[in-house]
Amino acid sequence: MKKWALSAILYFIVVVGSYYAYTAISDTPTKGVDHSNTEQHNQ
Repeated sequence: MKKWALSAILYFIVVVGSYYAYTAISDTPTKGVDHSNTEQHNQ
């Protein structure tokens, strides 16, 4: 049971670390994106 729990925690750390590394390297902004672009809808 300990090996299973340790493997699960290690896997989670690798996945989260990979995600943060990808977002740091990628050019697309992930914070502050506003999808409700109201400027185009006002006439």
